[in-house]
Amino acid sequence: MATINVDEATREDLKTYCKKQGITQGDFVKYTLAYFRKSGINPADPPESVKEEIAKVEKRVSQLIGFQKTFERDNLLPLLEALTKTEGKIDQHFSTLPEMLGGTLKEVTTISKLIAKLEQSINSTLRNLFDQFGQTQETIVKQYKDLTDKINIIMEHGAAVGMTGSSIIDRHRKQNK
Repeated sequence: MATINVDEATREDLKTYCKKQGITQGDFVKYTLAYFRKSGINPADPPESVKEEIAKVEKRVSQLIGFQKTFERDNLLPLLEALTKTEGKIDQHFSTLPEMLGGTLKEVTTISKLIAKLEQSINSTLRNLFDQFGQTQETIVKQYKDLTDKINIIMEHGAAVGMTGSSIIDRHRKQNK
């Protein structure tokens, strides 16, 4: 058994805190050390406020979600509308194509090939755009998961060392339901 040298006020505060939490002083030191290692926080230079850190994380998540919505509104939806209109025009031209050509097989074959190339081009463009959107969405989801993991670490370990209020814990639990 090792001892740790602390002033009397700190020892009493630790004793009271551990009794309140139902843990030993040794467990407190063990849990605290695990928390600081896992979270990467330097205990000699702690954040000003865990609430402020959580607010920063929440703000960043909101910015990511806002970016995704803006990207979808400004880029994907107009593109989808344009592609839908183009598809309608192609269908319209394709349906009237035999009448326009007057039955000339050579002209019909040429135009059919052009339409097939155009459809391939449209399909390729759509695939590329949806791939880009998927990659952006995966990045946002990964960043959101990373931020959520960090919040969970703060919430789990911060509560163990008395760094967060019960209202934050309650709000976090409600969000995870």
